[in-house]
Amino acid sequence: MQTRPEARLSTSLVDLVAACKLVESAFQPPALAQIITGPVCPAQMPTSDQEWRDYIR
Repeated sequence: MQTRPEARLSTSLVDLVAACKLVESAFQPPALAQIITGPVCPAQMPTSDQEWRDYIR
């Protein structure tokens, strides 16, 4: 039985990815579109969990 790669990650990194995705989603509502002009950092938002892990590291 193989272990999934994400199962080997530390809980803290998994939690950080989830937190980053939660914060990013908080700025997505249309009501904020008038005042949010785009991401500051990272300039290109990660689109996968692996990209988020790379960014966090």
